[in-house]
Amino acid sequence: MENKHFRNHKIIVESIEILQLKLDNLTVLTEVASGLFLYTAIIAALAGAKRVYAVVNDSIYGKADDIIKECLDIASLLNIDISLFEFSKNIVPITFLQNADIVTNSGHLRPLDEEKLKYLKPCAAIPIMYEKWELRPNDIDVAFCKKNNITIAGTWENHPDLKIFDFCKHLMLKIIFEAGYEIKGNNIIIFSSDHYGVLLKAGCEELEANNILVSTNIEEIKSFMPKADFIFFCDYNNLKVLLDNTSESLFNLKEIKKLNKSLGIIHLAGAIDMQYVNHEGFNLYPNKNGYVQKMTQTLAYLGPKPLLLLQTAGLKVGQELFTNTISNLSQI
Repeated sequence: MENKHFRNHKIIVESIEILQLKLDNLTVLTEVASGLFLYTAIIAALAGAKRVYAVVNDSIYGKADDIIKECLDIASLLNIDISLFEFSKNIVPITFLQNADIVTNSGHLRPLDEEKLKYLKPCAAIPIMYEKWELRPNDIDVAFCKKNNITIAGTWENHPDLKIFDFCKHLMLKIIFEAGYEIKGNNIIIFSSDHYGVLLKAGCEELEANNILVSTNIEEIKSFMPKADFIFFCDYNNLKVLLDNTSESLFNLKEIKKLNKSLGIIHLAGAIDMQYVNHEGFNLYPNKNGYVQKMTQTLAYLGPKPLLLLQTAGLKVGQELFTNTISNLSQI
């Protein structure tokens, strides 16, 4: 498994060089979590941070103690001074908040509400760690930050030097292939009104799909359904229920069954009740619940490069905010 860590290290070092990430004399508060999220603190250390605070929660993905050990094992393997790190399990200590220059909008720190934000120094910076339009209102108390001059910014994921968001096209195509569809010669419905739909349409066109409808208009979609091979739900900011057994659902599977009982259902974003879809006899992929403003599979599912590059870029946004050297990478 060491080879995996060495490749990830290579990606991180290259990303730091591309972005000129320099966290010298800065204190970073972030998370350490399972999978590739083990590396956020590692990136900060490799970029020269003088101190890295990391919050680690017990979760269904792993025990905090095991995750901390794995992170330190990786750091030792990469010859990083492990004394740079300080961990906290299942709680965000006040001292971490008080001393932090950069606080990442990471899962184990959220919500960044007034109870946490009130301890930050006025010059503290919060990088969202993804595009600003993807920010969920419950993640950060933006009003409190504005009132107290705490700066927040998203990351322009398709900055010419990065092109991170373009990886979402490959992620969605991977999901389609895994679901068992060829794309070539298929009739495809893309339920989207945002950048995800634009990328997926381009990818399906490149792979010679027959007909593609990109829409969130229910009647237009229903008229296309009889000839469709599958529908792909990827409208990130749609807040309505897509598929469940209530009157609030945008789609009724009994009605869809009359239009096309062979229709496949694939999703990257949106509220979907897996049990309802399974009960009605439709193929759902991934076969799990979908949620509002949450990707069913993250870029980590594609491979390490896009997520590690994004994490590095997010920390660069934090550096720019704290040092007031804003570039077009930072979306204020």
